[in-house]
Amino acid sequence: MLQHVVAVGDTVAPGDVIGRIEGRRDVHEVKALHPGHVTEWLAEPGDPVAPGQPLLRLHPTEDSE
Repeated sequence: MLQHVVAVGDTVAPGDVIGRIEGRRDVHEVKALHPGHVTEWLAEPGDPVAPGQPLLRLHPTEDSE
């Protein structure tokens, strides 16, 4: 199940924790791969998520160019 760590409007950098996914035995942190502003969550807290499923949308920041 998904837990949000950042909110829409937040700015993230590569390596920032953006969410946590709770599995059967442990919790996995999901980290940003690119800098940007969070524009939309595609999965809600508590939703089950599949490997590789997009979780949110980022609008690139100037740092990403």
